[in-house]
Amino acid sequence: MVYGGQNREKYTAGEYATYIGATLALVAGIVLYVGEIRYFDSYIEVGKMLLIAFAAGLAAGILLGYALRGKAESLTEKVQIYIFGIVVCMIFAPLPVSLVNRHLDFSAPREEVVQIVNVEPQFASAGGLLEGEKATPNQVRVEFLHKNERYDFTSKNLRFVGMERGQETSLTFREGLFGFEYFERE
Repeated sequence: MVYGGQNREKYTAGEYATYIGATLALVAGIVLYVGEIRYFDSYIEVGKMLLIAFAAGLAAGILLGYALRGKAESLTEKVQIYIFGIVVCMIFAPLPVSLVNRHLDFSAPREEVVQIVNVEPQFASAGGLLEGEKATPNQVRVEFLHKNERYDFTSKNLRFVGMERGQETSLTFREGLFGFEYFERE
């Protein structure tokens, strides 16, 4: 019995490049998503931003399915291509929308006064506490009112510690390239 990969599927150099490129793009997308998702709670209307991003992802997925449908040999494969394109594009659509909105933002930052609702110091550690170590707050959960709407975020900036309910402070707000307003978490 000889095992040497004689029965394995053979790919062309172009197919290898396509599969390796797609894998690298998927890994890069996941890494970027992990870094970007923490900014989602900084958006004033995150639901609106996500809805528009998912709609754009749906349209992009349909276009991708349309472009790739010629590679299918049957109707079932065409449907699979469309579904795959739509799902992947919708899952990843909020990433470029948020990245472009924040990083290509040419609007002037503006300071606005917000009213503190609650400030809760927290301790967070990936590895946990060492034996005998005391948990001291290293981040803070801040709830505030802005234009009669309640928002909250977690910050490593401990300047909020000690603020009382009703106290006012200022936060920096920006418009974003696509008009999705967000505040800078400092």
